[in-house]
Amino acid sequence: MKGAFARLLHFFLKRPSVDRTCADDIGSLHSEWMALANKGLYHKAIEQCLANTKGTAVENNFAVVSFLGYAYHQMQEYETALTHLTVAVNQQPDSYYANYFLASTHSALGNKTNALRYFTHAWGLDADQKQSLQRAISLAVECKDSVEAANFISKLKKWVDGNNSSEIYWQTLLLQLGRFDDLSRSLSSSSLSETSRPQLRRISAVSAWVPGHKGIYNELGNPENIRIVYPSTGGADPKETVTCSNTPYIAELPEVTIVGGSSLIFDASDGVLSDTLADPQYGQFVSLKNDEQVIAQHPDALLIKYEEVRNTIPEGIMLSGLFSNHYGHWFAEFLPRLFYFTQHPRFSDIPIIVDEGMPSSHYEFLHAIAQNSLHVLSKGERLKVERLLVAPTITFCPVELFPGHAVPAEHQGSWTESALRFIRRRVLDYYGDSPQGEREKVFLSRKNSSWRCLENEAEIIGVLQPLGFKVVFLEDYSFEEQVRIFQSAEFIVAPNGSSLNSLIFASFDVKMLVLSQEEQFNWGGWFGPMMGLGYRPQLLTGSCLGHAGNKHDDYTIEPKRVLHAVADLERLR
Repeated sequence: MKGAFARLLHFFLKRPSVDRTCADDIGSLHSEWMALANKGLYHKAIEQCLANTKGTAVENNFAVVSFLGYAYHQMQEYETALTHLTVAVNQQPDSYYANYFLASTHSALGNKTNALRYFTHAWGLDADQKQSLQRAISLAVECKDSVEAANFISKLKKWVDGNNSSEIYWQTLLLQLGRFDDLSRSLSSSSLSETSRPQLRRISAVSAWVPGHKGIYNELGNPENIRIVYPSTGGADPKETVTCSNTPYIAELPEVTIVGGSSLIFDASDGVLSDTLADPQYGQFVSLKNDEQVIAQHPDALLIKYEEVRNTIPEGIMLSGLFSNHYGHWFAEFLPRLFYFTQHPRFSDIPIIVDEGMPSSHYEFLHAIAQNSLHVLSKGERLKVERLLVAPTITFCPVELFPGHAVPAEHQGSWTESALRFIRRRVLDYYGDSPQGEREKVFLSRKNSSWRCLENEAEIIGVLQPLGFKVVFLEDYSFEEQVRIFQSAEFIVAPNGSSLNSLIFASFDVKMLVLSQEEQFNWGGWFGPMMGLGYRPQLLTGSCLGHAGNKHDDYTIEPKRVLHAVADLERLR
């Protein structure tokens, strides 16, 4: 969307504006604003835009108010965005993107019927831009009794009737309305061949599916308590609570199909297995927008792309799934399942199914824990497994949640101490003790990350290097080298990120200072288990540069505060 809006602004500047004041200057400057915005530096882009246009009638310049509305929207400052985008749409009612972002802003503010009206209008301006159509469908379901919904549904039906290739959007609406019988009839009468039309699949938890399908389901004991700790910041008392893990189990599923890059499991009829989606309390809030197999979703069912199965294997252990190529997900959602899988009597004889395209360090990490053969699944490849072994994530662990969800932070993913001890023991047993040598002070850089960056990292490094801290880019090292870095560390300072998970390979007496935004989000599920293992990480928070509620926004921390925190930890020798 960022790139599309950049193209839009170029288009705006070629059109007559209500006020051509400084139009030439705007034409030469707006690309600089967008360059900052495309890096996620919306706050800087806004500052530069306002500085560049100070003293001019910016409210009469469509390019300026459109950009400010877009940037404030991305900053989640929706009231301010609404003001600018309303002006923009009043100036140019036929602007697709101005209408789209105005609709998005109304939606974020909870103005659903207004959002639906502007999404419908945007779709009418450019039917090739499907974002507005998809958003309108979802809103029509949420406010299905409104005049705006009736107007949209009427337009959609008329459009689909005259365009058979667009019937999927009508089917999406039927799914989201829960009209499964109507959807089944629509799919049956589809102009597409039976082997290429989408499939309606009902969601089921593994435990509910197994009894009727000759599977095997073995529980491995009771759920474990998980300590959740939110450290003290700004003089406030630390907060602590306790949650529970999922019930541990191993299941053997006969005659099922999985797909590279997806965490869903498909049976031979019309079922789809997912403990996360089937979670009775929070499954309704899970978004599958990043799963390319999913066309549309409903709390009880999915509309799925159909493709033929081209390969079959007799058995396998499922360790593939959505975002397995990201270290944070690989560590949190996938590898802990080996704590359960290794309890299967034939574990070492069964190949582990993994996704293709993960960083080499992911495969090295897995090999350090288990030396099973691997079956590598390419992205989008459908694989039939005659007997698939599955195990749950340690806790409810969604990849993505819908905006406005009601899932508390402590229920958005964490670990048990048992799972962390298992991973630590397996890896350290495999690699052995760290070579003897002087222990080091390290700073783990996030300079190469594209989000949640410590913006003044260079300043922080500048005050830490004289104290003997070495700057480390973990992504430049093999997994064994990463383990050795943690093993030999005396003191670690690091911006918050998934690399901190590797703390479990360090000595228990290591000093750890975590740098972060003010809001701790679900980091309580990291601090609690780490403290339970015997580590004592400390937290230092700074100022968010975007919206405090966005966990991926950048932030800054005053260097002198970092120095004071390091000095305090040094005194704990």
